[in-house]
Amino acid sequence: MKEAGALLIDTIRETSDSVDRSLMTFESACEVVSKSGQIADGFAAAINLINMLNNREKLSEIARHENSLLRILAAIRIGELQSPEKFDDQAKEWRGDSLLMTSLLRGMVRAGKEVHENSVLSLAGISEETDFLLARLLRSQELEAV
Repeated sequence: MKEAGALLIDTIRETSDSVDRSLMTFESACEVVSKSGQIADGFAAAINLINMLNNREKLSEIARHENSLLRILAAIRIGELQSPEKFDDQAKEWRGDSLLMTSLLRGMVRAGKEVHENSVLSLAGISEETDFLLARLLRSQELEAV
């Protein structure tokens, strides 16, 4: 028999897969996971689900949530999943929302992604944190641009 931690991971994985395939809403999935008895509350369930989601559209919906922390976590996850080639499209969509843009960059850094200078030049100088993240995303020969 599986131990409790393994059962919880299986529940989160199966539930997040249902959200990815649009078989269940994110809110319903949070309820299912929180009722499993292994998670303290719906917020903890949401955090675990976001980390398992792979559907960028579903994550984009969560990035528009009223809860700022869920928005940040969804944007970080999008950054982890998205290819550097899609960065420009996402940057245009979130232009003016520094919270989401910084979170997106954080996710890309976490996943070890690299982007081209022309993709991020407009973001340089927004904040120290943004510049810090951009320096890690640019290829080494392009670091002087930031």
